[in-house]
Amino acid sequence: FIQERALQLQQYLNKVAAHPTLRQGNPLRIFLTHQDLGASVEWFNMTTRIIAPVPSSPETPQRPPLAIASPGQSRDIGRFFKELRQTVVQSTAVTAVGGVLGLETPKPKVMEEDAAFLIEKDKVLRYEQELSAMSQKATKMLTLQQKFGEAVGEFGMECLKFARLQEEEGMRLGKYSENGMSCMTGANEMRKAGNTSVKASRLARTATSQTAQALEPLHDYLKLLPAVRKSVADRNEALLTLQTMLAEGDRLDARIAKLTPDLTKMRKVEELKFELERTRALGDQARTDYNEIQERHRDEFSRLEKERVVQFHEMMLSHARVQVANAERSLSLWRGLAEEFGASPAEWISPKAEPVDDGELS
Repeated sequence: FIQERALQLQQYLNKVAAHPTLRQGNPLRIFLTHQDLGASVEWFNMTTRIIAPVPSSPETPQRPPLAIASPGQSRDIGRFFKELRQTVVQSTAVTAVGGVLGLETPKPKVMEEDAAFLIEKDKVLRYEQELSAMSQKATKMLTLQQKFGEAVGEFGMECLKFARLQEEEGMRLGKYSENGMSCMTGANEMRKAGNTSVKASRLARTATSQTAQALEPLHDYLKLLPAVRKSVADRNEALLTLQTMLAEGDRLDARIAKLTPDLTKMRKVEELKFELERTRALGDQARTDYNEIQERHRDEFSRLEKERVVQFHEMMLSHARVQVANAERSLSLWRGLAEEFGASPAEWISPKAEPVDDGELS
């Protein structure tokens, strides 16, 4: 298990190192060069971004720097409930109820309007479903091919056992007698059939192993799709955070405007102003994260599709080559046996095949 896990980790690192963007980034450099990531300041600053505190007013104490969690990291409980409230406000059910009651529900200032991303998002889900089914069929095909090879080998062994019985019977009858010679001839033919079947079984076993290796890119790509879905979820999470911070900023602006005329609420107003600055800092960071994810998705989806087309082309070409090689070797093996048993080479000359209508295959 440990060796298999180490091999998988090495393959993952090789893929990361081959990525045109990730191989030049600091995360890979720090991961490979630092002995203790827990004690690395660079690693800590990279995984937990720090926003400098906004200037405090004379009436409010100094606040510590604000740590901003990246999409996918755990967030504080207050931010969680704010985003939950924003999700509820934007839900279809709340909008429908508000429309029935004549209440206007606030619409988010930022929406997902990238049509290309929405198409890619839907395509990823459909690809995963179809490739999962294809992977299952490939596994079934390999299982049946393996069983076929084992069955041919077992048939060959039974032929060899029966040949030995015939040979013993021929020796008992006298190998130079008519019945004895007949038994010896049958034993010799049965032995040839058994040896050929055992060889065919070995060919099938080799073809099964080569087919599994040829179809490996299918399973590798399928393993990648959960990470793609996670990336899409990070984008949705970043958008929700941005929408939440913008809505929270509007809410604080409204409260400040309402309380400002009341001189007895000045301290509360100052606290709200500080909270507003903090919210705007969070909003700016959320917008930066969202824009970065948008740009990264445009590049990554295009790169992923190009690599998939190339990899699947090579995969199907390799698969076809394996099947051709196996068919030719099997054909040569069985044809040789048939000709030894008296078949004429003219039998293998088949008439010119009629063209197949493509419409019949669709």
